Amino acid sequence: MAYKSKRELLEDLEDNTGKDIGAEDVSSIVDSIYGPKLIYAGIVDDGQPLSIDFYFDPDFFQAKGYNGTSGGQAINHESQIYQFTNLGTGIPDGWSGNINGINTGSAVSGETSGAGVGLTIKVFGAGGVVTDYEIVRQGGGFRNGDEITFAGAGFTTSPVITYNGPLRGFATAGDSHYYRNMTFNHPSGNGNHTQINSIVSMVPYALTSGTDMEDLYARVGTHSTTNPFQYYDENKLFARAGYDGTTVRMNVQIWRVNGNI
Repeated sequence: MAYKSKRELLEDLEDNTGKDIGAEDVSSIVDSIYGPKLIYAGIVDDGQPLSIDFYFDPDFFQAKGYNGTSGGQAINHESQIYQFTNLGTGIPDGWSGNINGINTGSAVSGETSGAGVGLTIKVFGAGGVVTDYEIVRQGGGFRNGDEITFAGAGFTTSPVITYNGPLRGFATAGDSHYYRNMTFNHPSGNGNHTQINSIVSMVPYALTSGTDMEDLYARVGTHSTTNPFQYYDENKLFARAGYDGTTVRMNVQIWRVNGNI
């Protein structure tokens, strides 16, 4: 059986007009799913700002139209996870059908296309350009800066998305290591990513036999060394693995603890 996206699963559900689902059923569902929730899986390298995003839960990262807590951002604004860097031309009015993206531009110099696959969207046309969109399938394997083109029926010029991702690499002054700003979903009410509500799992992607690691850690946020009960650096992922000045890519998973907002 083919795997389905959350959107497709929800569309397949009955509307429960007959009220066949009772409180006991709902309680059993809550009991079965309540626990830490995987919200991100990917590869990061503290030697470069890019990440390879295999999966992220959109309910915990930046919502469409937001930049942090500020709404009203256009779909072509650089703050967006999916930034429309080309709105297309000749886009028919109204909603399109499903359009599969083609990874046509790579975030990595020298590559002609990115490695991400499976992004499917619907677009809303008005005045000949894209004015809104919906994600049908997220796909995976995209990197910050990859470009995805969507060739829809009747389009004169295909719209293009630049994938900015849920994590954004940054380096502090005088430091050659990259860490990640984590976007957060303000309208969902899921709150900031903190050391208290986030569990980070990290394994180096590959190590040479006999390697003595000098740096090996991964965490969300920081706590004070003088008072370990004072936490700061919300919405920041700090992950490092390396030796003798060499950085090693890391498989990273981030889990959210229910209730610890």
